[in-house]
Amino acid sequence: MIFEIILTFILFFLIKALVFYFTDNRGLPEFLNYKPYICYKCCSFWTLLTIYSTIFYISNCNWWFMMIVGALITVLDTVALTVDENNNIV
Repeated sequence: MIFEIILTFILFFLIKALVFYFTDNRGLPEFLNYKPYICYKCCSFWTLLTIYSTIFYISNCNWWFMMIVGALITVLDTVALTVDENNNIV
């Protein structure tokens, strides 16, 4: 279970960094120039949920703890980003 928790957080920060790099710094190809791909919040939310669900399915439904914790921190991160956006708009 410790391995799953460590892997969950490593995947979370790695995916968030890659999504940030592609959405804000580098840019995406023209055929992906629409939401949810250009929005950092949307793209990271859907990418992380897809990754955690896929790992759960590939592991033959054994890594349920990783999926639950991963989905929970993904949802909490998205809520935090939304609250932060709403508070910073002047």
